[in-house]
Amino acid sequence: MLAVLLAQVKLCGVEEISDELEFLLESGDNVLASASSNEDITFLTMEQGQRLESFAKNHIFKPVVQHLREHEDEWRTFLESNTPELSVPTPWEASTPAVEALRAMLIIKCLRPDRLLQSTAQFVHNVFIPDVSAPSVYELGAMVSDEVPAATPLAGTFVFRGHGFSRRIFTR
Repeated sequence: MLAVLLAQVKLCGVEEISDELEFLLESGDNVLASASSNEDITFLTMEQGQRLESFAKNHIFKPVVQHLREHEDEWRTFLESNTPELSVPTPWEASTPAVEALRAMLIIKCLRPDRLLQSTAQFVHNVFIPDVSAPSVYELGAMVSDEVPAATPLAGTFVFRGHGFSRRIFTR
């Protein structure tokens, strides 16, 4: 969860994800056992149908119900997959990778909550990996020579063979 919150901080001012993130954090916790109004979607379990009905009350999740009805084969493949986080159907308009990964987490939480951790890892990967693989703007050579003081000079360290330890010789 910390990684998701750090991702929110990183994306602040760059992408608007607050509605989706708030929905992710608050949705599905109070799903009551009741009859589902989505009984025409027969390939869902009763529990999935109840969560879908609960999630669909939020405007963010409305396109999912219609997409489920129109693309049954795609959703069946997703629901039966061992790694559904890699094949989440996309009922929303195309967006940035971070927003799409967050929306995929919403779908995973609703229909395959057993894979929420893996979906969260995908989201964090989409947010942070582009920075890790980007060319570094730091000049490490200058940083080491100008900013990092030497704590232990190498010239004062000797290894005595056969003794398995190092001894420092300090000169005054």
